[in-house]
Amino acid sequence: MQRDSNHLEASGLTCVRGEKTIFSLLDLRAQAAEVVQLKGGNGSGKTSLLRLLCGIARPSAGTIRWNGTDIHHDPEDFRRSVGYVGHERAVCADLTPLENVQFANALGNPRPAAACRDALARVQLAHVAEIPTRL
Repeated sequence: MQRDSNHLEASGLTCVRGEKTIFSLLDLRAQAAEVVQLKGGNGSGKTSLLRLLCGIARPSAGTIRWNGTDIHHDPEDFRRSVGYVGHERAVCADLTPLENVQFANALGNPRPAAACRDALARVQLAHVAEIPTRL
């Protein structure tokens, strides 16, 4: 393993929701370009683990490090290095494509308003930016 390669490391992760422990004392290490498969039944903690690893949620215990640095030390810097696409619907049918992008933009590290239109253009949706998603 190269010391300067990107890697994600979790140690002693515990996830508790209410009175239920979803998983405990989980350890994980993944290198850049390595494929990791999470398998388990509904409610086994797959999505919870991914949300922790992406910094969307905090573990009840344990640490998560990106290239040796705790991801909660500088969360904005970490978020610039990570992408997360969940399995839940991310588009609000009551908004236009532009409004959906503007909403998502406001949640993270907001960029100038023009960046929302640029994002739609990059995915060839600029021509429908103002059309309601639900017709």
